[in-house]
Amino acid sequence: MSKLLDSKNNNLKEKLEKNLSLVFGQIPTFLSDDPELVNWLKSLGFRAFGFKDKLSTEDCKNVVLIPTDDDNVPPYTEWNKLFKNSKVLLIPLLSFSPKFDDAIYTFELLGKSNFQMATENNRRILKMINERRDPLILKGNGSDIVCELEEDIYVMRPKTEVYLSPGEWESIGSYFEVGMVPDSEDFRPGFIVNGTLSVPGVAMAHHRQMHKSLHPLHTEAWELLKRVREQGLFPLKVKIVDSHVESIFAGDMDLTEKLERLTNKRRELVLTEMAFSTNPGIVPEEIDWTRNSQLNEGALGIHVGIGEGLTGVHIDLICPGVELIN
Repeated sequence: MSKLLDSKNNNLKEKLEKNLSLVFGQIPTFLSDDPELVNWLKSLGFRAFGFKDKLSTEDCKNVVLIPTDDDNVPPYTEWNKLFKNSKVLLIPLLSFSPKFDDAIYTFELLGKSNFQMATENNRRILKMINERRDPLILKGNGSDIVCELEEDIYVMRPKTEVYLSPGEWESIGSYFEVGMVPDSEDFRPGFIVNGTLSVPGVAMAHHRQMHKSLHPLHTEAWELLKRVREQGLFPLKVKIVDSHVESIFAGDMDLTEKLERLTNKRRELVLTEMAFSTNPGIVPEEIDWTRNSQLNEGALGIHVGIGEGLTGVHIDLICPGVELIN
């Protein structure tokens, strides 16, 4: 068993070294506030430190930041001073799941990821969105939607080149999706989605700025859908009308009102995200939907979001295999 574990760890180390060397030009330093995760990374042979450890100038040049607890994250001004001219990749476990096993799963997906093809896909999709005038018809695996793009659509900036430059900070999600989101002022989507989705899995997130009194919403939402999965009621069936989620069913169970409350009833289940997932290294057969991992979102296909993660939980409804057919 020990030899098999060593072989698995060595294989993962090689994959992580290969992928992250493309990003940084060398093997980076890992920083986390989770001692167990730091020790695990050290056991793989990486340079890994806690947030409060003293770092050399060399260790600060290429950094993977892995925060797991809001209370342990230093002020931005402190990090900005320390890593001002550094290459920084953020893996925000604290926004999804900080559990150690979920962190290991995320790193396993990171090792399987295809950064080169994902960033090429990002460029292609970004160009398509900027130039497209006709509605997008998207189908596959039981999903069938039409998405119309308005002139004032807002697209989150995806990573279109693998390599990080000195002074550049990127979150891991920017490598593996092209996301369209509502205008930040009036919260009106610049995209109009109509149709139905068959959703085999979800990911959930909250922003660091979410008030702590609302954090239980995140736990409640995950536990609710965990029970649904244990009852064998996935995939969820979702009906969307004019970018508003009209219904969410798990078998005969209507989850609409519960998820509306958990994502903030005032938002009325209006879509907060319409995204193209671009990572061909993550295949649906290898996804563990019981893990709340941001990298599950990246499997080729689409995902749509409800809730904005500040006043309610943000839930990504993930649909691998959905393709643009026109």
